[in-house]
Amino acid sequence: MRHEFKKKSSVSGFRPGDALPSKPARRNTMLAVAGIINLVLMLFTVGAVADDENDAPTWLRDFIGNQVGGLDKLKVPETDAEIPVVRTADGTINPRYKTTEEKRYLGKMLFHDPVRTARIDPA
Repeated sequence: MRHEFKKKSSVSGFRPGDALPSKPARRNTMLAVAGIINLVLMLFTVGAVADDENDAPTWLRDFIGNQVGGLDKLKVPETDAEIPVVRTADGTINPRYKTTEEKRYLGKMLFHDPVRTARIDPA
């Protein structure tokens, strides 16, 4: 007779009433469980420390300000003339970047929000 391979099932071969698994198998299982518990505890600890170290809005504003060199650089200019544009070598503004009435109107049509403007009371 030839030895035939038995297909191992994906379910553990241990059934109630059988002999306990060997000590190395139990040790590996316990180490895996202990590792998972340690990982979860570390994640909670890191999350708690990270939450305590900063108060979000102030810290975020300070961080962005440090990255860009101040929050004033991120403010939108009040008039179109104050918007920095690329200039040619002779100092004139390239027509491609010049803000015209047509471009302003196109932007108004593209980004017009009827829901917000419906609530405006002109009187």
